[in-house]
Amino acid sequence: MSISKKLMTAGGGPKSVYVDDVFSTYLYTGSGSGRNILNGIDLEGEGGMVWIKNRSSATNNQIADSENNMGTGNYTFLSSNTSDPVQYTPGSGVQQFLSNGFGVYGGATTVNASGQDYVSWTFRKQPGFFDVVKYSGTATSPTDTSQFQDVPHNLGTTPGMIIVKKLNNDGSLQSWVVNHRAFDGSTRHIKLNSSSQTSFSNNYFGNNLGSGDHSSTFRVVCDEAVNAAGDEYIAYLFAHDESDESMIKCGSYTGNENPNGPEIDLGFEPQWLLQKQVTGAGDDWHIFDNMRGVVTNHYDQYLRPNGADDENQAKWLNFTASGFKIASSQGNVNKGGEEYIYMAIRRPNKPAEELEPEELFNTDSGITDSDPSFRSNFVPDMGIYKFISQTSGNYIQSRLTGNKYLQTNDTMVEDSTAPLTWDWMDGFGEWRTNVAGANHWSWRRAPGFFDVVTYSGNNTTGSYNSLTIPHNLGAVPQMIWVKARSASADWVVWAEGFQADTTSEYLFLNANSAKASGTGNSRAFTADPTEDNFTVGPWGKVNGEWDYIAYLFASVPGISKVGSYTGDGASSQDIDCGFTNGARFVLIKRTEAAGGWYVFDAERGIYGLDAPALRLNENYPQETGQNNLDPLGAGFTVRLAAANLNTSGGNYIFYAIA
Repeated sequence: MSISKKLMTAGGGPKSVYVDDVFSTYLYTGSGSGRNILNGIDLEGEGGMVWIKNRSSATNNQIADSENNMGTGNYTFLSSNTSDPVQYTPGSGVQQFLSNGFGVYGGATTVNASGQDYVSWTFRKQPGFFDVVKYSGTATSPTDTSQFQDVPHNLGTTPGMIIVKKLNNDGSLQSWVVNHRAFDGSTRHIKLNSSSQTSFSNNYFGNNLGSGDHSSTFRVVCDEAVNAAGDEYIAYLFAHDESDESMIKCGSYTGNENPNGPEIDLGFEPQWLLQKQVTGAGDDWHIFDNMRGVVTNHYDQYLRPNGADDENQAKWLNFTASGFKIASSQGNVNKGGEEYIYMAIRRPNKPAEELEPEELFNTDSGITDSDPSFRSNFVPDMGIYKFISQTSGNYIQSRLTGNKYLQTNDTMVEDSTAPLTWDWMDGFGEWRTNVAGANHWSWRRAPGFFDVVTYSGNNTTGSYNSLTIPHNLGAVPQMIWVKARSASADWVVWAEGFQADTTSEYLFLNANSAKASGTGNSRAFTADPTEDNFTVGPWGKVNGEWDYIAYLFASVPGISKVGSYTGDGASSQDIDCGFTNGARFVLIKRTEAAGGWYVFDAERGIYGLDAPALRLNENYPQETGQNNLDPLGAGFTVRLAAANLNTSGGNYIFYAIA
């Protein structure tokens, strides 16, 4: 399934543009001195907008864009929560737009005060996604609605939402005004710096984005807020794309005042959401993103574009594999009968084959002197960590479930007594205690490589249903781990080649037992997974009346390999994974007989007599002094000395990462 936009390069060939190329949520801690935020977005060459908010203190939202550039080091800024005109303060705010991010000056509380936490949202100009337009007003009479103008833009499609702000100060400050495809902009508008509902009092926009073709111009009428002669304006245009490859969607939903609120199908999993009630008494604007945390059935972090307050949290909504679900009866997000608008952006979708192995997986030891505790050189989505010299569990956490954790060696209910956070761009775990002696493995979600899905079962006592669950792996899963989060239950594992229909074959990740099977109401998986979904059976371990999490793995040429082999009992057996420099991580499990889930990694030493082994199904310290694996450029070599890895006639599954 293609999930990118195809553009034409200068040489005439197609070029894929992914969400990763045009949008970024980047978290940072202020340094008090000038610094660059390297988020991989080309603002220098393409242009765009940066929106920054201090999460720790009550300060204004600050927005800078490429059209209000007065020259290097002279970016003006606007504040979304005020009606102030465009401003410029020397040595403060955004300093420069870069080919891979942007720079900020030091000291200013709004963007880079020492020790303060910040979030930045970067929007790059891109047809079908976002555009910035600066224009001059033309209307000479504030009441003559025939004095409209059609402003050209390069969005290449009808906008889903337009935000306009008057820039200059002539003694008449003007609010930010918004047109959205969910309502008729020729009769209604809403203000970004206000919590009020839509207004019918002024005709700001002369057309309805929900109908007609506005792919080359947008209309503003005679009001001073959008089109007065002698005044300057900035417009931010956000697309609405109905295609399967969409990066962004704008829409609406109606509240039902029920904790089991509306579920919005976007056709993709979002990473960023802007939302507001627009009827009744209205309510604040809210911004959610998966970097600060939208946690399934737990607290979500939000900020208000119309407010200067610091970050807040509430149990309001969940991001799903295909959209988002309102999970609260609170009026902020779900007042009965009221209309809410939203703008949603797809989660990062660059395929694994366009990334390096080191950008997808990392193994390392815990650190003791700074956060995050567990480092990777990418934004991780799942992590497993283990104190390797102690009798302790194998802890597993994910960005989707926040500070909640499970243990791969245990049937425990999800817990948070030793929480680790995901509030970092290069790792996870904010521990203020010593984590020396801990080893960790980090995974990044990427199409073709790895995915994480949370879901709720559909079986109550006495009901026996299968459940098909969408995922965003972008490939057919070759191994799936499933665990109940809200109930004590075994980890259930399906692997490629296991039967999944009237008889369901499975393994337990938390046990060394051989492959087992279930029929009737004890079936774990009732169909082979597909590129779009997987199906769990009526068994309570995978589909009761609880909440669940699933981890999905697949093979990427040269990067990862999920496979199987038969032991030959020889002194060594080569396992070809298609790699070029050997494996950094290897997981092996015997299936037809008992055998542990053995893990080897490059951080602890993956090959030779001193290569230590850990077992995901045990809380034991690592085992040393066993000649388990030998190096092999194409993958790894298993040895006779390890009976659980190469017994003659034994059947094994493995998962290796280059």
